[in-house]
Amino acid sequence: MGGSSRINENHWGIVLFGLAFLVFGLFMMAVRWFANNDMAQLSATADDVLVVKVEPESRGRRNRTVYRPYFRLTDKDGNEIVAKCMDTYPTNVYPEGTRVTVRYDPSDPQNRAVVEGGGYESETTDFLSLAVAGFGAFWIAVGLLVILVRRLIAKARPGGA
Repeated sequence: MGGSSRINENHWGIVLFGLAFLVFGLFMMAVRWFANNDMAQLSATADDVLVVKVEPESRGRRNRTVYRPYFRLTDKDGNEIVAKCMDTYPTNVYPEGTRVTVRYDPSDPQNRAVVEGGGYESETTDFLSLAVAGFGAFWIAVGLLVILVRRLIAKARPGGA
């Protein structure tokens, strides 16, 4: 009886392994959903915007350098402003003098602007989060199926109830 219990505990480990991946995949989906909602507020677009400054910033414990561009654009009311990009980049992708298309929030254009199409590709992120969640669901199903089969086999054996 002790050996059967140990085997079932090992199979519950498979289920927990799958559950960890499922939860992580769902977490990735939630993060992406919030990012999409945040980007939905960037409803105005400005074409042919000049990058006027790029600031290097240190990030994380390893002090890796990322780059944040600043744009000079004319908002919908005709005001010329300098807007700080919400995104940072691992390399100086948009050096000073580069012309880009920018999406911005008309209610806070100085602080809420991004290069259109310059961030992470949502299709890739969505696919990865679905793949991770699917991988987790698969291992949950495998673990539960193995546990069920083992219990049915144990019950079918003479004196194995």
